[in-house]
Amino acid sequence: MSETETGPESFTREQLYEAVWTNPMRHLAPSYGLSDVGLTKICRKLQIPTPPVGYWQKLQFGHRVERTPLPELDEEQPTTISLTKKPAEPDRPLSEVEVLIQVERQSEHQIVVPTTLHSPHPLVEKTDRSLRAAKADAKGLVTPRAKGCLAVTVGPQSIDRASLILDALVKALESRGFPLAVADKKSGLTHVEVLTETIGFRLEETLDKRARELSAAEKRRREQYTWLSSRRPEYDYSPSGKLALVIGESSGGTGSRRRWGDGKKQSLETLLNRFIAGLIQAADDKKEARREQEERERKRQEERQQRHKAEVHRREAEARAKEFEANAAAWYRAHELKQYVEAVRAEAVRRHGSVDKNSEVGQWLAWAERCVASMDPLHESKPLPCYSVDEQTKERWLKELSMRSW
Repeated sequence: MSETETGPESFTREQLYEAVWTNPMRHLAPSYGLSDVGLTKICRKLQIPTPPVGYWQKLQFGHRVERTPLPELDEEQPTTISLTKKPAEPDRPLSEVEVLIQVERQSEHQIVVPTTLHSPHPLVEKTDRSLRAAKADAKGLVTPRAKGCLAVTVGPQSIDRASLILDALVKALESRGFPLAVADKKSGLTHVEVLTETIGFRLEETLDKRARELSAAEKRRREQYTWLSSRRPEYDYSPSGKLALVIGESSGGTGSRRRWGDGKKQSLETLLNRFIAGLIQAADDKKEARREQEERERKRQEERQQRHKAEVHRREAEARAKEFEANAAAWYRAHELKQYVEAVRAEAVRRHGSVDKNSEVGQWLAWAERCVASMDPLHESKPLPCYSVDEQTKERWLKELSMRSW
């Protein structure tokens, strides 16, 4: 069946076995509308072994891998299965990062490390000179002491090789438009600008470790004081001759590869293109991590604003209720007092026939009416109740809330 056709497709155990050992589950399963877990369960039911963890990574980097043989089945067990192939999705255009990484895989862009150091890059020349003048530390490693050098720590016997690798790498980076900055003491890394992101890396030599032989005096002391035997053994370290390039900073917690070094079947010299691809991926991971951080911050601010808005609404409702109760109480009180004032006026008229405004009673009535007017929330001199809280009060609340940590 062609890739563009859809519908049930029968697989024998042998065919499915070949398919899962030829393509990673995460690529094969979606083409049949399955998850890798779902396809693994089907294989388990048919007793088809699947590649172990790390199989595809080892295959990618040229390591020797072995397939688990397909076991025989009893005659009663099913030997075929039907899977429905999903229509192929149209190819999407490659991103800038994918294009740059793909370029590093092309043979015409292969970085070749020469056997002799000819016309070295100024940074490499200065670093090489400083390494040769440096004194080895307790573990037998040297680090350039002069300012303006690249980040490298190797044994004296590896200086020639380290300089050749660094020269090829630095020139390749600059030819790709990735400028370098010298190592700084704080990070201990050489910095390279990749896709506007600054990525730090270093070249280092791994160490061989072996338990240190105790002197005769130390052995006698341990026999004399048995508690000393529980101490951890002490080790002697020495340069191993194996070099590695390390991206020395986190690239956003994506799990991207950070180390490329000598192995049983490969040397660091053959991994420079992969290392540059790793720098490109690290730069993209760093961008993505920053985008995620910005998105988290945006959501955090949105949630904070929503909390503030909800709190302002709560305060508005509370203020409205309090004003309602206070106005109602004031209105009832003013109404009662107004009735009393009118009763006083009526009694004065009954007694004196009229009330002179300049008399004691007349002045008291005028004063009492002013008091009632000041208390009455529905007096014509006062505005009617409003549903909304004034903007000045809201701004004051928001200012108070913005000063809180939540």
